[in-house]
Amino acid sequence: MIVLTSPYVACLLGLAAGALLLVSSQGAYDLIDPDRHAFSLAIVAGSTFLRIVAAASLIAAWFVWVRPAFVPFALGMAAGFLLALNIVMVRQAGWRRLLRKGGW
Repeated sequence: MIVLTSPYVACLLGLAAGALLLVSSQGAYDLIDPDRHAFSLAIVAGSTFLRIVAAASLIAAWFVWVRPAFVPFALGMAAGFLLALNIVMVRQAGWRRLLRKGGW
């Protein structure tokens, strides 16, 4: 438990948790079917709700058990989420295809 109070360890664990939360929901987005609107909406809504519950649970648990390193963990979690979000947005935008072809 002493190791978890280190701000560096807390920040790295938060970074990993934030990235993992975003990447884990990508599997649900692969189930989207344009022909089944209600099913696709339910999958995305359920995935988003579960991700919010998991993030809130992680932050609450860290606040209760490892309070001295709460701020670095929360900041790391937010940074990990934003970093993974940027990577996913670039992938979805198709920038890799443009860069592989050699330009615009």
